Amino acid sequence: INSIRTEQITLETIDEKTINALKNNFISFTKDILGLIEEKGNCTAFEDLMDTILISYKDAKERKDYEMVDSIRTGIKKQGVVIKDSKIGIDWDYED
Repeated sequence: INSIRTEQITLETIDEKTINALKNNFISFTKDILGLIEEKGNCTAFEDLMDTILISYKDAKERKDYEMVDSIRTGIKKQGVVIKDSKIGIDWDYED
C-alpha cells in the first residue's frame, strides 16, 4: 500500500487477486483485530466543506497567491486538519 502511495509501484501492476487479498487483510485487521467499526454519523457535510476548501486552495496555488495558500493551511491546521500536496494531487487528513 505504501509503495503505491509513494509511486514505487503502480496500481496497474497489481493483479485483482492481490488487491482483494489486501482489502480482506485490511478489513480483517481493522474489524476483527482492532475492533474498529465505521461510525454511521453524517460526515458528508464536513467532507463537502473540505472539498470546497481544497478547491480554493488549489485555485490559490495555481494563481500563485501564496499568502492565501498559507492562510488556508494555517486556518485548517488550527482545527486539527492538514493539507497534503503530492505528485498525485491535493488531499487532506487529520493531523497526527
